[in-house]
Amino acid sequence: MARYAALSSSPLPLSPEDLYEFRFLTDAQISPDGARIAYSVKTANPKRDGYLGAIWLVSADGTTPPVQITAGTAQDSSPRWSPDGSELAFTSDRGEVPKGRKRPPRNVFVLDLAGGEARQLTR
Repeated sequence: MARYAALSSSPLPLSPEDLYEFRFLTDAQISPDGARIAYSVKTANPKRDGYLGAIWLVSADGTTPPVQITAGTAQDSSPRWSPDGSELAFTSDRGEVPKGRKRPPRNVFVLDLAGGEARQLTR
């Protein structure tokens, strides 16, 4: 593997730090009306010894730029549309780290796309 500098055609050696710059788009889900796509983007997080994840939305026809709808230090992933397309359910490891564990457990959250904070459904 190699990486390329913006103004050079010569490959540069790939370093372990370069891996932290990778972005992984996963689990794209088309809205019930076919107008939008929800997906998760994972990035490496060396401080957490794992990944961060955020949920993004984009118009299916590409007329609007992608919008990040979750943020923070959690791994948000696996978006799923409500039948009417007004909400997105997703899994996340947000929250408190239980004693004896390295990370919080994954739970299901729901986000109203009209606005507001995600609400936790499971514990």
